[in-house]
Amino acid sequence: MVVLVALTAAMYAAVLIPFKLLPIIPGITEIRPANVFPVICSLMFGPAGAWGAAFGNLIGDLMGGTYGLGSYFGMLGNFWFGYIPYRVWRIIGKGEPIPWTTRKLLLFLPVTLLASMACGVQVGWGLDTLGLVPFHVLAPLITMNNFAIAAVLGVLLLPRLYPRVKRWGLLYTD
Repeated sequence: MVVLVALTAAMYAAVLIPFKLLPIIPGITEIRPANVFPVICSLMFGPAGAWGAAFGNLIGDLMGGTYGLGSYFGMLGNFWFGYIPYRVWRIIGKGEPIPWTTRKLLLFLPVTLLASMACGVQVGWGLDTLGLVPFHVLAPLITMNNFAIAAVLGVLLLPRLYPRVKRWGLLYTD
């Protein structure tokens, strides 16, 4: 599991850092194609995916030049972004997320939205508490940014990665 945390964190940070050059709110958030990793790694690696998302976001802030007190709220928000899909899928998903069926796809999207909202609320609240960005601006922005990327790329990447990860015996259930 430690290796899966490190793998998730490394993938997440490696894709976050180059996109720091495309800010939505400078120093706060940017266009983040990496947002797909917390969700799909959560469904493949369970809690290790959540911890990897948390540490990957912190590393992305450290290496991307946006580190500050808000980074810890970002770390916590990204933990929820990675933990909620795993937990909710275990409770109501009834089996593996792949192969896609209409039911599984219709479950994947609200689960991704719920995780995106949890991250947006956590980070928005934290940065509003620090007086950096108003909650009513940041929370919806992060929620939509997370959901749009994770929903589109997740639908494309999860079916390609999940079978390989399963063959390698790296699923959290293994």
